[in-house]
Amino acid sequence: RQYFQPLSNTASPFTTLETWMPSGPNIKPQSSLLLSAGIGYTSPAETFECSLEAYFRDLKGQIDYRDHAGLLYEPFPEGQIRQGNARAAGIEFRLSKVRGNITGGLTYVFSRVKRTTPAINDGNTYFPYFDRPHQAMFFLKYNNLRNLSAGAAWYLSNGGMTTLPSGFYLENGLPVPVYSKRYNARLPLYHRLDLFANYSWNGRKTNLTYEISLNIRNAYGRHNPFIFGFNKVMDDEGHFRVPADFNAMMDAVPTRLSVSGVLPSLS
Repeated sequence: RQYFQPLSNTASPFTTLETWMPSGPNIKPQSSLLLSAGIGYTSPAETFECSLEAYFRDLKGQIDYRDHAGLLYEPFPEGQIRQGNARAAGIEFRLSKVRGNITGGLTYVFSRVKRTTPAINDGNTYFPYFDRPHQAMFFLKYNNLRNLSAGAAWYLSNGGMTTLPSGFYLENGLPVPVYSKRYNARLPLYHRLDLFANYSWNGRKTNLTYEISLNIRNAYGRHNPFIFGFNKVMDDEGHFRVPADFNAMMDAVPTRLSVSGVLPSLS
């Protein structure tokens, strides 16, 4: 059971507009029941490992938000909350090589998450933002050199669920979106490649160990969108701009926002 709830109705990773609220008369505590079962195998030489695991989770009191909810400067944020139930189930397969100069592995997960909140989507079951049916990860590491190790990890998954307009109408020449139901579309496929290299050495006159590490996240610069919007329009010359002339006819063009491209780091 969870009695302290984080409230944030945005998918953006760059927000600080997060409030923590204790459970009380207006916010019920969340609870979950998890059942899991698995089987594993290790090769006789303990070089390879293989496992298969399935799980089922039943959740009560899951927090969602009313349509067009806003938490900024909201004195009573619990009024924006709608609580319901959820169920999640999945199966995970993992194959790993754990010994030798070259190690690595492959992981594949199939999972689904469904929510039912009486005040959302007319009480019909829906898939939340973090529902991603297929997820896979491939990892490879090379350790043959004396003080140097290097590796790569590739991630692939379905995009999360999002809410897109089902249509538009014009108000003073400005297109206004019309929404039919929550989480009615899925974001594009998510994938990225991460690279890393570590070099370590011991000090000659000290007992200290030093290490320098280079990491490159999203090495091929994939722009994985996490949100779509219609906050810009395209004029007759193909230029994007924020609507200012409300008497002009402009076509709404979907825009998408990504976290970053290539992101290197050195430590």
